Amino acid sequence: MKKISIGILGFGVVGRGTVETLIARQEEVMLKADIEVDIKKICDKSIPSEIPFGLSAEVFTDNAEDLLEDDEISVLVEMIGGVGFSKDFIEKALKKGKHVITANKHLIAKFGNEFFSLAQENNVLLLIEASTAGAIPCIRALRKSLVSLDIKAVKGVLNGTCNFILTRLQNEGGDYADVLRQAQELGYAEADPTFDVEGIDSAHKTAILGAFAFGGEIDFENVKIKGISDLITDDFRFADEIDCNIKLIGSAVKKDGKVYMSVLPTLVKKTSKLGQVHGVMNAVLFEDEFSGPIMMEGHGAGGRATGTAVAADIIEACKHAAK
Repeated sequence: MKKISIGILGFGVVGRGTVETLIARQEEVMLKADIEVDIKKICDKSIPSEIPFGLSAEVFTDNAEDLLEDDEISVLVEMIGGVGFSKDFIEKALKKGKHVITANKHLIAKFGNEFFSLAQENNVLLLIEASTAGAIPCIRALRKSLVSLDIKAVKGVLNGTCNFILTRLQNEGGDYADVLRQAQELGYAEADPTFDVEGIDSAHKTAILGAFAFGGEIDFENVKIKGISDLITDDFRFADEIDCNIKLIGSAVKKDGKVYMSVLPTLVKKTSKLGQVHGVMNAVLFEDEFSGPIMMEGHGAGGRATGTAVAADIIEACKHAAK
């Protein structure tokens, strides 16, 4: 059994969730994948005072170069977010011939085309499962399980913050600002929720899904975007009257050889598949002429949920490195 060493940049909520998943599932990974995943280095600007998960203190560093320059590390995981330092880190890692995993949808939506070209040039993998819908393996499905389909459209509830707010407003009424504040208090919304409630986060994910579904480049600039902050009580009252829920739907549709992408508050029947996705849940619906609609639903955020998607990419990259 081959041991593959990995390095992790970022030990926040998702970083911790990923490490927890890898350690808890190590025996299963060794049995199923016939590899041992060795967490050799974790880089974070704040090294924890109490080292968790039975790790040794020597694993931690505050210098990202320790990960890049370690020749024993063949797989690197970026989980710090942003589009500055993280971009430089991924570029350096790919050029050094290291496989890279990231959950950074903003970065991939903006620079993913460059990164995938760089990965191909250096014969390494760039895996981004956690960048679209948390624990839902929609990218892996598009890459593998659904390759025989002639997909006509991909539609999804792609942002748990918005879905929580819309579900509350639809079912319980109230004021948008009050429900947003509740979401923040519960940890479902950021202190600055702009990316979520204005549809930008969903647009990043829609652009990525559209590229994987239809084989083109990631084209975030051509996603039509409208968020949920302008919705009023009468909108939800009207939706109820026609037996609908309002959902923020990310949509990529192929028609006459062109792909049209949007993120819009949308009326969907309460009995429809997407109409029944409530709270902080996410869902992705694939439409194909022969198979009919196929939907995947699950937790779209959170350390453990997103960590499982990152861990799955790590295992795939380690298996590739072990060849």
